[in-house]
Formats: sequence, structure tokens, C-alpha cells
Amino acid sequence: MANTGSKKTVDIRFFIFYTKNKYSEQTFWRGIIMTFIKNNSYILLLIVLCMGFSIIGVTKSGKEQNLTEITIMEGDTLWGLALHHAENMPKEQWMKEVMRLNELATVTIKTGEDLLLPTARTMEDSQNITQLAGDNR
Repeated sequence: MANTGSKKTVDIRFFIFYTKNKYSEQTFWRGIIMTFIKNNSYILLLIVLCMGFSIIGVTKSGKEQNLTEITIMEGDTLWGLALHHAENMPKEQWMKEVMRLNELATVTIKTGEDLLLPTARTMEDSQNITQLAGDNR
């Protein structure tokens, strides 16, 4: 009977130890994580900065716009230029962009005037840049 009593004592102690540690397991992991953050904050800062600059770079490169400057000839209209130069952009939106770039109040353009026109960046442009930057062997 003495063995049975000690066995119950061990079981109760194990139960108390298990339940105590079961609830403190989250605290244990929080402590490890917080210690890691405290000891390696510079690494985490570096990672966050790299991710931030990457996101900014991707966002900025998607919004890059190439511009072409042309001189208006006799008979040119903004709509006619839109038909010729606005590739994947709706014509009305392209005309509004031209008006914004050139600070035009109306769609009326004059012969001899220089206008900036937005152009789409194509894969050929990117390949030419790469080819010019690389070795031609």
C-alpha cells in the first residue's frame, strides 16, 4: 500500500507539473521570440528595410512612363495623335494625360507647337537596353 500511495503522489506531481507548464508554454515561446528580437533587432530592421525598398522599387518601376516629344504639323489633332500613339491606353485617357503633361486647357493644338506624348514601354525597349549593356560577342 505504501507503493500505491507514492505512485499517486508522483501522478499528482506530474499532473501539477504538466498543467503548470502547459499554460506557461505560450509564455516560454513568447520569451524566446522576444529574446531573439531583442538580441537581433538590427537583422530584423535590415530585413524590413530590404522588403520596403523592394516594394517601393517594384511599385515605381510599374509606374514609369516614357515620353516622346513631337512637333505638331499642319492638320494634326489630339484625337489623330491618340489613334496613332495611344497603344494600350483608352484614347480619352491618353488625351487627358497629354493635356496634363503639356498643361493644355483644351484639346486644341497649334501647328509648330512641341508636345510631350506618353508612350508605352515595350519588351523591345527592354531588350535593346539589355543588349546595349551586354557584350556583343
